[in-house]
Amino acid sequence: MTEEHGIPELSKSIKELESFEPVGVTELTPTIDLKSMLEEDENLTEFDLVKFPDKRLSGFAEEVYDFEHLTDFIRNLYYTMKLNNAIGISAPAVGVDKRIVVLNISEPMILINPIIITASKEMEEFEESSLAYSGFFADVKRHERIMVAYKNENDEALSLDCCGILAATIQHEIDCLNGVQFYDKLGVVGKFLAQKKLKKFIKKQKQK
Repeated sequence: MTEEHGIPELSKSIKELESFEPVGVTELTPTIDLKSMLEEDENLTEFDLVKFPDKRLSGFAEEVYDFEHLTDFIRNLYYTMKLNNAIGISAPAVGVDKRIVVLNISEPMILINPIIITASKEMEEFEESSLAYSGFFADVKRHERIMVAYKNENDEALSLDCCGILAATIQHEIDCLNGVQFYDKLGVVGKFLAQKKLKKFIKKQKQK
């Protein structure tokens, strides 16, 4: 599947390092003011969320090549994320098979075709949830620090060195682009402890 899309698997894109020296963020002046672009207005639309166990969540999202018609989709994706009190969302979460991630942690960010190119050997545990599993939480181990390469909405190549909640959220959303849910990242014990909650969630979804 990854060869078909011409994108390396995430596991092959990560190189664990004993020490990871930061190189910082590639600074570019965007041709579009991101905050202005994402301002709310009456023309915005809230997308329907894809809920587990919908099979669309397990697909490998396609790389984006056309950057000329993304603005409306990105604005609505960001709007949907904010309405659902989330700090990150990927296009597959709303049923769109594209490698697009929108974040809002310290400030809005758009990551298109993101790929993790290096990651620290050190791991850190975070309590995570997902818009696909409303109300379901579990502790997930993530690389403490990562370097991610991506493009912005203007088709400009960028790289970002980050750690903490930002690094964890990016890893979470890239997993979603690759059809990997945060539940899949749990160990044997974690999955066992989470099964009861997950079964209740699936039962609730079937009743809707």
